[in-house]
Amino acid sequence: MKRLASAMLLAAVLLAMPASRQFARAGSDGAPGLPDGPHLAALIYATLGALNQANLTGNYSVVRDLAAPDFQKLNTPARLAVIFFKHRQARLDFATALIHEPSLTKPAAIDEKGLMHLTGFIPSEGLRLNFDFTYQRVDGRWRLFGLTVSPARQKAS
Repeated sequence: MKRLASAMLLAAVLLAMPASRQFARAGSDGAPGLPDGPHLAALIYATLGALNQANLTGNYSVVRDLAAPDFQKLNTPARLAVIFFKHRQARLDFATALIHEPSLTKPAAIDEKGLMHLTGFIPSEGLRLNFDFTYQRVDGRWRLFGLTVSPARQKAS
């Protein structure tokens, strides 16, 4: 539980921190680069934590409000509630997954449009959370631009 609280606190601090302070490495062209591993994990935890709370409460306002303006234009809280209806219906609680380390299945990358892509999964007891997140730098911060979360039940070993 202590680790979860620490991860959520780091994630909250990271989302509020300007990108210049997010431990980003500069690219060869001088453009801001990728955040380092712990900060990528914090973004993943923050995104999953916000989505988990939205799924548990049915209120997707915070997920939308934390996202990039282009995401906000396309997604009302009501639309997000429809998109994630199956998560709510299944009464999935991602909180236990947030104490496990995320694993990237593709290297983190920033594409030609400046969007950062994080694809991977978090294994936990009984549930594997597959994720595909895209972030856009807005006013010096990485903000959610797109997300897919596919929970899969795992067999007990």
